[in-house]
Amino acid sequence: MRNKSIFPALVCLLLVLSLLPLTAAGQTVDVGKVCALTVNVGDADAPVAGFPLRLYYVASLDEQGKFTPAGDFARYPVSLNGLTTQQYTDLARTLDAYARQDQLTPLAQAQTRATGSVTFENLNTGLYLVGGSSAVIDGKSVQTDPFLVSLPSRTADGTLAYQVITQPKHITTQVPQEPETVDLRVLKLWQGILEEFLPESLQVHLLKDGAVYDTVTLTKETGWRHSWKALPKYAQDGHRIQWQLTEDVPEHYLVSLGQEGDAFLLTNTYQPDTDLVTRRVQKRWDDVGHTAKRPASITVELLCNGLVYDTQKLSQENSWQYSWENLPAKDQKGEENRWNLREIEPQGYTSKVWQEEDTFLVLNSYKGTKLPQTGQLWWPVPLLTVGGLALVALGLGLKKRQRHG
Repeated sequence: MRNKSIFPALVCLLLVLSLLPLTAAGQTVDVGKVCALTVNVGDADAPVAGFPLRLYYVASLDEQGKFTPAGDFARYPVSLNGLTTQQYTDLARTLDAYARQDQLTPLAQAQTRATGSVTFENLNTGLYLVGGSSAVIDGKSVQTDPFLVSLPSRTADGTLAYQVITQPKHITTQVPQEPETVDLRVLKLWQGILEEFLPESLQVHLLKDGAVYDTVTLTKETGWRHSWKALPKYAQDGHRIQWQLTEDVPEHYLVSLGQEGDAFLLTNTYQPDTDLVTRRVQKRWDDVGHTAKRPASITVELLCNGLVYDTQKLSQENSWQYSWENLPAKDQKGEENRWNLREIEPQGYTSKVWQEEDTFLVLNSYKGTKLPQTGQLWWPVPLLTVGGLALVALGLGLKKRQRHG
């Protein structure tokens, strides 16, 4: 590992994991290429030196840009492919919590140099986790969130960068003179399963800087939720405590940990032992001359047996399309799941949804007055030709009768 302040133009400044697909049409990943990852902590005018960082190798990467979990991370029931930016943020939070709880050995550890950066070199292509950290630097408490980064990553112009620079979100605060506390709560969310098939209970572990601080049992009677009051916000040495959450994941479920303010959102998605299917959505527009009136994004809902399974936003950023992978083909009763799509109709447009194989097509047509058609209309020509020939034939027939009359 070594410190660098500037990389060549091929380096990509990455604040979050690049959105899928990692590869575009005609692109393939050079899986044998050596990669490098630089992490900058702080701002350009206020770099944070001496900050500890942990790097984990989460998944390998194939030529098409698909991740396959590697090593200890293969045992965690999570989804790695086809996620949104927010879902990758939640995935980083989830994997970091389990890695710390299970005391996984990082691939590498380092502290930032005087410039606030550190470079991890000689890395294989794949998916990496930079763990969250908290420390007291120059009398101030500095904390970073965990994040995921793909090597290579896509740049703004669509090329693949094998040397990547990242700058994680960080929080810097004064070490308080008096003890401060924080209230936390957890809310359990279930996806893809009927209430009658939910487990009776679920154990959740609250982690304090990676160690189990408290274990609670969530049930239907508790509303699948719990609250902790007056938890310490800072440790005795002044660093901000990192509170995290894990659970004993029930069989046939995926797990994802989100966070909104003081609330942990712990989501389990049903993943039965059954065939898996994929559903896609593509947006089309019928608004020639009125493209400026298109909304910045539209919302679609994936329905499973008439109930909302997932909600996604389509926009220019994701090319007005999205894919749901690893969907259960059958429900808990062994019956085929009926997958449908519904759009929240945008203002000023009509909506039409139909399905072609595993893809839902959404057509939005502008309601206002459309531009008149210009140029020649060719469809009457064949009709007029046939009609003209018929009249000629009729005239010849009448003329022939008159001769014989």
